[in-house]
Amino acid sequence: MIDRRTQTLGTAGVVAAALAGFLTLKPAPAPELDPVAIAGALSMATQVASEHAGPAVVGVRRYESGRWGNRQTQRGSGVIVRAEGVVVTNAHVIRDADEVRVALQDGSEVVAEVLGIDDDTDLAILRIPGDNFPFADLELERDPVVGEWVLAMGDPYGLDLTVTMGIVSGTQRGDLDIARYEDFIQTDAAINPGNSGGPLVDLNGKVIGINTAMGTPREGSTGIGYATPASFVNVVVESILSEGRVRRGRLGVNLSVLSDSWGERLGYHGTSRVVVSNALVGGPAAAAGLERSDVIESIGGKPMKTRQQANNAIGLRRPGEELELVVWRAGERLTLVATLEDQEAR
Repeated sequence: MIDRRTQTLGTAGVVAAALAGFLTLKPAPAPELDPVAIAGALSMATQVASEHAGPAVVGVRRYESGRWGNRQTQRGSGVIVRAEGVVVTNAHVIRDADEVRVALQDGSEVVAEVLGIDDDTDLAILRIPGDNFPFADLELERDPVVGEWVLAMGDPYGLDLTVTMGIVSGTQRGDLDIARYEDFIQTDAAINPGNSGGPLVDLNGKVIGINTAMGTPREGSTGIGYATPASFVNVVVESILSEGRVRRGRLGVNLSVLSDSWGERLGYHGTSRVVVSNALVGGPAAAAGLERSDVIESIGGKPMKTRQQANNAIGLRRPGEELELVVWRAGERLTLVATLEDQEAR
């Protein structure tokens, strides 16, 4: 007869021995990565992105009237974002122009109609005659990520369709005194004079921003450029196409930076640095119940850490929109809803 205890012990011993052997095995070596293959894959990705977005990149020329006729006074770049010939560029590229012309990839140059200028974001929207133009898509489904590869495309120094490569070096850059609303993407992709208004694209060929400014070092290169995010661009495009101008919402509140000492007095130890200094009488903020010394922690479901973020969250929405705010007040968190009024109403 077979002793079941012996059988059980024998089976357990086999399992234990197998486990012991497994635990002493060395992990399989990771497969060697071929650096040439990796570089080749990245090179192919940048080529595909360039081919996808490149046909939509244009040169933008500003002309001003003079004694001897129109003369070119500014060169910049732009990108076609609609098949009907809707072009996005920077406001500073065409400001004070008597005529704006757009240089296409086929070598032709056409006179453009200025549909609208938004100095608050340094963006301008043009339209060129014709239809069925190649266009680039705005990336609106995700935010840019620090470290991802990007391409800066444009017409620097009049060199049509110049592409430079880099990474997203930072996001949510503000307080640069470039525009009223700032949430810039920082990149080390080379941005040179004439790049302004051209697209910053990801490896899918989608526009994540509009190249707007470059670092201005006293000597040498900073490797710093700034692009206005696609979310800002979309608001301006949609507003100007539908209403001929950008209408912005107003909350009717004065916001301040919450200092450490102010936060200490309030007993607030969170991460937000946005505090209400005054809710204007009769305004949406007051009607919603906002009070002085309320700390704004989120707007529209997005955490707020800086006053610039809060100003952007309010100013990039249209009048009539409802805005949900989570505020901290005397140790409690409250959810308030305000209906924005027109920024030009007062």
